[in-house]
Amino acid sequence: HGLAGSAAVALLVLTTIRVPAWAIFYLLVFLYRMGLLRTNGRPRSRRFIEFLRGQFPAAPELKREESRIIVP
Repeated sequence: HGLAGSAAVALLVLTTIRVPAWAIFYLLVFLYRMGLLRTNGRPRSRRFIEFLRGQFPAAPELKREESRIIVP
């Protein structure tokens, strides 16, 4: 799933395109759209956040506490 599945579908589509120029165009559009899906507009920000999440995984004891407000 995800990126690997999308890349597999792109490779299957590329094998059906007979004109090399259209195949290159399709590949460029595919890579551009994948780039748009994987970023928030700021360069390298998603990669940095994923790096931080990998280095400092969420601790199970830091779950949100239930509200202490008593509603009559």
